Amino acid sequence: MDRLLSKKNIFLSIYLVDSYIENKELLDFKDRRLLMELKDVFNKRIIKSTIDKVETRIKQILDNDNEFFPVKVYFKPKKYDFCRKH
Repeated sequence: MDRLLSKKNIFLSIYLVDSYIENKELLDFKDRRLLMELKDVFNKRIIKSTIDKVETRIKQILDNDNEFFPVKVYFKPKKYDFCRKH
């Protein structure tokens, strides 16, 4: 539990967040902007604010067994054959 809520570990996750997101174009404007701001590791204000929000959210999840995550789902077709034979 201490490792999960460790500010150092949360910072490292924030530092690496860019590598976790495969399709950045699917982020909404607010999230894309935050992602760009988080790339500046010297921006203490935004880093501290994000660490505090993440820490609070982790505590909410751990304290409530019925906690759910809001998600957005998208589908990416792999292949479509336009030349189907009848």
